[in-house]
Amino acid sequence: MAAGKKRILILGGGFGGVYTASRLEKLLTPQEADICLVNRENYFVYQPMLPEVISGSIGLTDVVSPIRRLCPRTQLVMREVEHIDLEK
Repeated sequence: MAAGKKRILILGGGFGGVYTASRLEKLLTPQEADICLVNRENYFVYQPMLPEVISGSIGLTDVVSPIRRLCPRTQLVMREVEHIDLEK
């Protein structure tokens, strides 16, 4: 890692996590920071539209987007967070 380059870790791929990663990709250059997002799945679900999916007015593929497409510069790690060590 280059001197002065930040490493940013985002836990969770919901609205907060995905939109934070997307915004950081716009604000920071690859030379300024590496961005990593940890999520169980490799996709983001736009939950406000789920009632329309259930009613059949739209399809499931209309509310699911791959995180790698939404945040192409963010490294996606598909894992479940089990513990956070704040001291380290």
